[in-house]
Amino acid sequence: MPASLAVTTARVLFGLIVGLPLGILMGLWMGWSRRADDYLHPIYILLRSVPPLALITYIMLWLGHSEAHRLIPIVYAVAVTAVIPTYHGVRDVASKYVVAARSLGASGRLLFRRVFLPAAGPEIFGGLRYSLAIAWMTAVGAEMLMADNGMGNLLVGGGMWASRLQTRSDPAVIIVGILTLAAAGWAMDALTRSVGSRLTRWAR
Repeated sequence: MPASLAVTTARVLFGLIVGLPLGILMGLWMGWSRRADDYLHPIYILLRSVPPLALITYIMLWLGHSEAHRLIPIVYAVAVTAVIPTYHGVRDVASKYVVAARSLGASGRLLFRRVFLPAAGPEIFGGLRYSLAIAWMTAVGAEMLMADNGMGNLLVGGGMWASRLQTRSDPAVIIVGILTLAAAGWAMDALTRSVGSRLTRWAR
């Protein structure tokens, strides 16, 4: 069980490390630039409609049976999930902040860095928490479909044992696996919430 949890956790962290910057950057760009929003938003809607696990077979056709077809869907799911909270965080900045900053001479990069980005901070961290949950679900789903290790593989196997006459699963392994996933997800969410609360303390 600990080894399977470590494998799945590593995949989740990889998805977050790669996918979050992509999603946040796209959300910031679309929220900041009307032109980018006009061009990219329809494309984003199309991409968002594709389930992450639907990519597994296509990835295998190009890259073969490797770790890529387990990691790429996680990265994709995280990136797509992080876009909308970031986008709305930038778009929904109170106009009085913008007016006040511009009246003091702020514009361009300074306005973005000192007004829009801090104001969108709570929404970005909220998106991080959603992305974390989606990363866990996608990782376990990918492992259930096409992996020989990780928590998803463990749940599908269910502690299977074979005798001369029959093959059976151990329900205890499945229940403990589900509880372990719940505990791991809760712990990572609590850590993210704590860090976000400290970094955006002013928002309270």
